[in-house]
Amino acid sequence: MQPVKRIALAAALVLAGAAGCSDQTPHEANTKDYLELRTKLNGVLATVQDEASLEAALPRLEALNQRIKLNVEAQAALGAEAEEQRRKALAKFKSEIEAQSHAFGDHISRIRKIEGLSPEALRKLLDAIKDVPPES
Repeated sequence: MQPVKRIALAAALVLAGAAGCSDQTPHEANTKDYLELRTKLNGVLATVQDEASLEAALPRLEALNQRIKLNVEAQAALGAEAEEQRRKALAKFKSEIEAQSHAFGDHISRIRKIEGLSPEALRKLLDAIKDVPPES
């Protein structure tokens, strides 16, 4: 499937999911999905204790990275005309998103300090999560 079609499909799925929840705006549904993805990402990062566990986590990290990238693109596709909805959605989940962003930074700092972790393994990790925004 072509990347443009994937983005369009992801945006359609986000909007379709939001339409099924009458009490959520599309921005709120997207933001909630983003928070869930960041929580899962941090759960996987928490399992990294050494180079072997990092290698084992890479496929899950890459998959979550892709899902987060599509989520961010879908958020952008919702358009600026609903900027107030976006601000409200971010405000609603602000503390949770900040906590997940902080945990993400803590995990990366901890992993960088793992004794015996090769520079190549660290490069693989950083490449696997290259599209994850450091803060949102």
